[in-house]
Amino acid sequence: MGIENDKDRENVKKTETRKFYDVHCHAFNWSHLNVLVFLKRFKIKLLLPAGPLVWLYNKINPDTSMKFKNLLSLLENDLGNYFLLTEYFLRNVDPKVVSPDNTFKIGNVTFNKIVLTPLIMDYGYRNIEQPGIFYNIPPRKPIRSQVIDVFNGIKFYCENKLVLKDGKLKSYEDKEGGKDNKLYEIYPFLGLNTINYTEFKLKRMLDKYFKDYKGKQQPLYENMGEFNGDIDEAGFSSNFFAGIKVYPPLGFDPWPDDGEEKDKVITLYNYCIDKGIPITTHCSNGGFRVDKNADNYTAPGMKWKEVLKEYPELKINFGHFGYQSKRLWLFPRTRWRDTIIELMSEYPNVYADFSCLSLSDKECKHLEDLIEEKESANHELKNRILFGSDFLISLIWTDSYNKYLTDFKTTQYLQSLKENFCSKNPEAFLFNQ
Repeated sequence: MGIENDKDRENVKKTETRKFYDVHCHAFNWSHLNVLVFLKRFKIKLLLPAGPLVWLYNKINPDTSMKFKNLLSLLENDLGNYFLLTEYFLRNVDPKVVSPDNTFKIGNVTFNKIVLTPLIMDYGYRNIEQPGIFYNIPPRKPIRSQVIDVFNGIKFYCENKLVLKDGKLKSYEDKEGGKDNKLYEIYPFLGLNTINYTEFKLKRMLDKYFKDYKGKQQPLYENMGEFNGDIDEAGFSSNFFAGIKVYPPLGFDPWPDDGEEKDKVITLYNYCIDKGIPITTHCSNGGFRVDKNADNYTAPGMKWKEVLKEYPELKINFGHFGYQSKRLWLFPRTRWRDTIIELMSEYPNVYADFSCLSLSDKECKHLEDLIEEKESANHELKNRILFGSDFLISLIWTDSYNKYLTDFKTTQYLQSLKENFCSKNPEAFLFNQ
C-alpha cells in the first residue's frame, strides 16, 4: 500500500527520525558558580576582591584569552537566553548544524530533536576551605536556587524565540508557539552531595523530586516548561528531573566508612535502584577539585567498585570515561578507563560518556580502535558508550557547540557506532524501557 496523503507522509517522516542525546552538558551562569572554585579550575592563584579577570587577560596568551571571553559571553546570560542563543546559532551560524525544521542527518539517520540533560552542580558550602582570607566562611550555594533558575530558564525557552536584526537582539517572540517546535528537549539531572544534608533531609529531598518518578520520556516532556516559579507547590515534584548528578571532587564520597555518611549513600542507592533513576558521576582527574581525597572518591576501581559489588543493578554513567590528563612519562594513563570497561562487562547498567574528548579525527580514531581492541573481551562496550559534550565547559577547547556537534557528524571514524552513542545507548541509560 502506498502513501495516500500528506498526513501519511508526515507519519512516515516521524517514524524515520530519531532524537539526538547529549547526556553530559551544563546550564549555569555566574550566580550558580562558586567563583573561587571556578577560578581554581583554571589554575588562577591570584584571587583579588576586584579585577581577577583583568589579571587573567594580562597573563594568558591571546588564543586562550579569546576562548575565555567566549565562555564569559555565555556565562553572563540568564538560562532562558542561554538555551535560545545556542539554538539560534545551531540553526543560523556556520557551521550550521540543523535546518529550520530542526532536522539534521548523521550518516543515514535523520534526527529532529536534541535532548539535553544539564547536570546541576551541588557546590554546597561545608567542605570548601578558604584559608588565608579574612571572610573565610565558604559562600552558601544552595541547590534550591539553581533548581529554580534552571526551570525558569526552560520555561522561558519554551515560550520564546530569539529574534535578531543586524546581529543584535531585536525581541523575543514565538509566532509558531509551543515547545513542539523547539529544537531542544531539556531534562536536567539534580546535583546531589549527601554530605550537605542530614539523612532526614536527604529522604525528603528524594521524595520531593522523585517519589512518583516514572523513568519515561513522555512525563518528562509533559512537565518541560510547565514550572510556575514555586518550587514548593505540590505540582512541582516528580518527572521534572531525569536523574541525579554526583561530583566526588567536591567531596561526595561514594562509599564512606561505617556511620551516618554511609547510611546516607545507602539510602540514595536503594532509592535509585527502586525507581530506576540514573546517576552520572564525574570521573576524570580534572574538574572542580576542592577535596584532598578527590582521586580516591573519583577512581572507578576504588570506592565505586565497592558500591557496584553491593548494588550491581545501579544505573550509573562514568562521565568523561575516566579520563586522566597527566601522563606517565610519554604514555597516557588509562587505568581508570580500563577499569570502567571491566565494570561494564560485569554489571548490566554501567555506562560511560566521552565528554572529555575534543572529537578530533585523532581522538575519534583512538576511540574506534579501543572498541575494536576490547570487543572480543567485552562485546557490550559499543552499547554502553554515550555522547557527551561537557558544554559549556568545552568552550575551553572548542569555540562553539556548533563545532563540537559538527566534528561528531563529519568525522570519518565511528561511522557504524554514532547512532548507538548519540541515540540508542542514551535512551537505554535514561529511561526505563
